[in-house]
Amino acid sequence: MGEIEYLVGIDFELNMSSLIQSDLIEVIEFPGVCYSIKKDTIVSQFHSYVQPVFSPYLTDICKKITKIRQQDVDEAPEFPQVLDQYNKWLVSIGLVDPQTYEKTCNWHFATVTSFDLQDYLTNQLLNYEIKKRYAYWDSWIDIQKLFQNFYQNKQSKSLERMVDFLKIDKGSNRFHSGIGDSIYTIKIAQKLIKKGFNITNNDCYHFEPTKKWIKFVGKEEYLNDKQNKEQKNKKKKKQKPKIIITEFDQTLDDELRSFGYY
Repeated sequence: MGEIEYLVGIDFELNMSSLIQSDLIEVIEFPGVCYSIKKDTIVSQFHSYVQPVFSPYLTDICKKITKIRQQDVDEAPEFPQVLDQYNKWLVSIGLVDPQTYEKTCNWHFATVTSFDLQDYLTNQLLNYEIKKRYAYWDSWIDIQKLFQNFYQNKQSKSLERMVDFLKIDKGSNRFHSGIGDSIYTIKIAQKLIKKGFNITNNDCYHFEPTKKWIKFVGKEEYLNDKQNKEQKNKKKKKQKPKIIITEFDQTLDDELRSFGYY
């Protein structure tokens, strides 16, 4: 494949019990921002909260940092359903073939660090026993590394510090929002491209299947308890999943303004 045509910004938000290290790590927000490099335009956006099931109650630190409410995740679909809708979204915007589920053009996910796709996604697949991992999930562009290479700065830069360094207007935006951080990831990539950084396939990081993964604490207890709860809740009507897909035909600056970033 030739030049990279699209970047899909992705930044999971997590339910966690500690900022340092935790066995309790579950995805609770699953965003996607598809950006056309050639058109300098966000062409589509995906957003869904995810209902955590192994540790269903959001921790205090999670609610404080992400501002996600317990109600948001209680009404959300579980991870397998959101992942399926996400894959279908990639098909619907022409990045993935509906028959083979292979890339139709040269595009990559854009992340800040490799944790989202190397670790967090893998943990989810492992704990839900989802064996099919499409190949396009196995490579990504780490925008943080591009930033360090471009400015020859080996010091780790957080998303917020990169935004400040590049003088990206924040407006009323807060960080630690999955969809907001995904847009900022794309905005940083856009700035680097305009400053002359040529993003290529050589900048990709690739999934390492030999690493050890975290299994959720209490998984077996959850699975045993789930069967009992399902019997009690058979007659309960589940609310329609809140999955939002938005198509765009506007510049990146216009998109940020529409979300209150300027």
